[in-house]
Parts: sequence; structure tokens; C-alpha cells
Amino acid sequence: SACLVGSEMCIRDSYKSSYKNGLGEAAYNYSRFFETGIGVEENFEAAFEVLKKAIDCNVEFAIYKLGDWYFNKYFNDQEKRIIIGDYMRREQLFSKLSTLNGIKKVEFKTRGSGTLDEPLI
Repeated sequence: SACLVGSEMCIRDSYKSSYKNGLGEAAYNYSRFFETGIGVEENFEAAFEVLKKAIDCNVEFAIYKLGDWYFNKYFNDQEKRIIIGDYMRREQLFSKLSTLNGIKKVEFKTRGSGTLDEPLI
């Protein structure tokens, strides 16, 4: 994992604290640390659990991120795709993803994920 300078650790810790207090946007941001391995060990399971909290708080950006994982990032990782896909089906997120802001699943597959990697600060 990459090292963080003091101010980055403060940001990470404030997201952690806010996420534990139920702030959905903070949950999304906090999941990014586990996803990227910046300042913590990269950990899919931890990132997924925290991202689900953001989805529970109706953070639409988190649904896009989960779709990005399913259709792009973990496309060739069958085990993770099954875990993500099962959750998305159970929570009816495929249909929600396809209707949010007019984005369809087919378009999502070809969409660049540049904006998906920006925290919601």
C-alpha cells in the first residue's frame, strides 16, 4: 500500500469517522482507499462492504462505481463478478443503474471511468 502524508491520513480518517456515523458520501470515499490500496492494504471485501453502505444511503455515484466494477474492473475475475452480480440482482441495482440519468448498461460498458475515480469530497 502507498504511504500517506499527514494531511492525507487526516482525510482518510475523517472519511472513516463520517462513514461510521452514517454519512453515505463518506462511505463512498472511504471505500476508495480500500479499492486503490492508498494508505491501507488493497482489500476488495472491505471496499465492497463500505461501498454497500454508501448504496444503502442512496449515493447514486456508488451505484455507478459498483457497475464499473462489474462491467469493467472485475470483468475477468469471475469470483468477484459473482459476488457483485448477486448483490446487484438482490438489490435490483442493474435496473436502477440502467435508468439513472439515462445511462444504459450497454453505454456503461464503453464509458470511460475517469469521473468514477474522483472522490465526492
